[in-house]
Amino acid sequence: MRTIIKAIFSFTVISLLSLSAFYETSAARETEISEARGLARLYSGEEKKARDEALRDAKKKAVEQGVGGLLTSETEVKNFQVVSDRIVTKSKGAVKDVKILREGPVDNGANYEVVISCVVDDDVLKHSMEAFRLMQQMSGRKTIFVVYNPKVQGDLPLNPENGDHFYLIESAVIAFSQSFLARSFHIIDPDGWKKVLKNREIMAIANEADFEDEVTELAKDAGAQYVVIFTLMTSDTKSGKYKQALAKIQVKLINTGSAALVFTDEGDARKKYKPTTTGMIVYDKMGDAIRKATKTLRIKLVDSLVNKLYDYADDGAPMFISFHTGKKSQVRPFLNMINDLKRVTSSKVITRINKDVTMHVYGVGDTDVFLKELEDAFYTNRKFKNYALSPAQTGEGLELNMEED
Repeated sequence: MRTIIKAIFSFTVISLLSLSAFYETSAARETEISEARGLARLYSGEEKKARDEALRDAKKKAVEQGVGGLLTSETEVKNFQVVSDRIVTKSKGAVKDVKILREGPVDNGANYEVVISCVVDDDVLKHSMEAFRLMQQMSGRKTIFVVYNPKVQGDLPLNPENGDHFYLIESAVIAFSQSFLARSFHIIDPDGWKKVLKNREIMAIANEADFEDEVTELAKDAGAQYVVIFTLMTSDTKSGKYKQALAKIQVKLINTGSAALVFTDEGDARKKYKPTTTGMIVYDKMGDAIRKATKTLRIKLVDSLVNKLYDYADDGAPMFISFHTGKKSQVRPFLNMINDLKRVTSSKVITRINKDVTMHVYGVGDTDVFLKELEDAFYTNRKFKNYALSPAQTGEGLELNMEED
């Protein structure tokens, strides 16, 4: 009854307590899985390795079936598929009473199949699922800035001032942006990449690394916690009777707060076509090649951020916090106040210079909840009377400034 009353007042509380409510009220704490199928690539002489990987995949599929009823949206299902392998690894004992129903090479020997029945222990999965829910909430608050880097060009240089070239660049921007939007992330300033191209100071930077640093700072100032920077190299070559439109893309995902590289990869695709008297077919085929090149990259790109956020939620990864106090004598009380918060498990001071401190704080979890608890503690602490606390989030970090009220 208590959970129902809370649900009336707060949708947020529903999302935080939905799992605990399930475990408190459900009579059955185990889920029987009648059949889960795992597959692994089978290479010559590596049957044992393929069997182990297929069995692991079958257990992963069993866990996905076991928690399927708790996943309420397509986004949750997709994100769970990304992290379920980690959940199986960390939740030892979650899959038990495993019986192999059949196994062996399939698909003309290309793959190895293992089909199992088993029992999924919901209690063992409880912590991992709570971390997953927290990760889902975190992803809904994360902001992304997508930028094209024109400093790297292919044999067919792209000029953004040319309408056809602009269309090609925009098609890649849209592909990366939509992949994040589809997984509940937010895109900050969708047209921001156009402003970068018009910024003479940034465009005058010759060095690629300096360009990335400048764009990362720009994204941070715009309120983005992560920036996607991609290069697009295009070429149009002839091969006998046909021509070939080739697109090669390199993409990076960077945390704007720490400037840490989260993910990088590259992909390419080509489209063969018959030459015609009109040049438009080149851009049509090049657009097809670009969309094809981004297809795998954008999935891996978003999955990398989902995995990173799950690590934060599951492992209690530290949050980087920097704070500035009004007086030097307030530094120690401020540190004590942070450490006294119930959710904080531990902390480590990195630097301390006069009134400025940088530190790692463990156990923060949900940033919004942490900030609310911190502000409540701050404004009831007499040592900070007549001061106001001004917080700002940068990437995965927090900047806290104390100012005279």
